[in-house]
Amino acid sequence: MADAELKRKMTYSLFCFAIFMVAIVFGSCVYLFMTGGVEDKKWAASIISAITSGLIGFLIGQGKK
Repeated sequence: MADAELKRKMTYSLFCFAIFMVAIVFGSCVYLFMTGGVEDKKWAASIISAITSGLIGFLIGQGKK
């Protein structure tokens, strides 16, 4: 019982950390896309689209359980 609770806490902590890091990267890319040069906008747009596509894929996959 205690092992299961510890695993849930660790999984939740890792999930929150991952969401926090993705939010920081996404926010930085949006900022660079709005204020950066041409080259900055190219790679920022690709990262933004990858994050968005991954989120949409994750949400669609959650509905199929």
